Amino acid sequence: LRDRAGRGGTRLFKRSAAWLGRRELDRMGLPSIYRADGTEAFYSDQCILGFGSKAFEFHRDWPAAMRFIGPVFESPLKGGTPAALDDRGAHVLVTLGTHLEWAKSRALEVVRDLARQRPDWTFHFSRGQSGGTGVEVHGNLHVHDYIPYDDLNGYRCALVHGGAGIVYACLAHGLPMVVWPHDYDQFDNAARVVAAGAGVRTKGTARSLLRALDLMDADPLYRTAASQMQAELRAESPAAKVSALLMAR
Repeated sequence: LRDRAGRGGTRLFKRSAAWLGRRELDRMGLPSIYRADGTEAFYSDQCILGFGSKAFEFHRDWPAAMRFIGPVFESPLKGGTPAALDDRGAHVLVTLGTHLEWAKSRALEVVRDLARQRPDWTFHFSRGQSGGTGVEVHGNLHVHDYIPYDDLNGYRCALVHGGAGIVYACLAHGLPMVVWPHDYDQFDNAARVVAAGAGVRTKGTARSLLRALDLMDADPLYRTAASQMQAELRAESPAAKVSALLMAR
């Protein structure tokens, strides 16, 4: 009932917006934003490219034109260097991506508390500042200006906000996650991580985060599930899929 009400509200909003812009839409050749079969006219009825893996999605009825091409990890944000990880203790990646400036200061204080409670772990916190290469070391807490997602080997697990980029990067490296969602699609991604068995969702208190990290560290099934997703993603070839679709058209 909740989801049905949500879908109804969404469609009512879209129809209302379309009515307000009906003249502009008519000139574009879109007399209605929904086709007779219920699909949205703004999306192609021939080919829709989805950045992601169908193996990571919940089962549902996708439009016939939908094509999942796999995740793409390349980012326009350059700079930073992979953290130097030794083989002493566990290394934990902590990142809230690049845009959640309002949440990073709070998160850093929470991670400071975590570091004090787990002196045998090393926490690598990324400020997500493009082009930054600085690193501040405070005991077992390393604060980096920017940690690229290209090489996440060596980490025991990751504490992330649930953005699509870092979630897929962790899965591509077989890295289990504690997901602390803040906004937008992050709650949806957190639900998928949990459903895949590759991590847990938690609230943003030091106590809940520590409990989640301990749980995941003690149970090897989380890493096993993340490794299974890693194998699924290795079979994806986004560039080849897009090239084939373009040539086919």
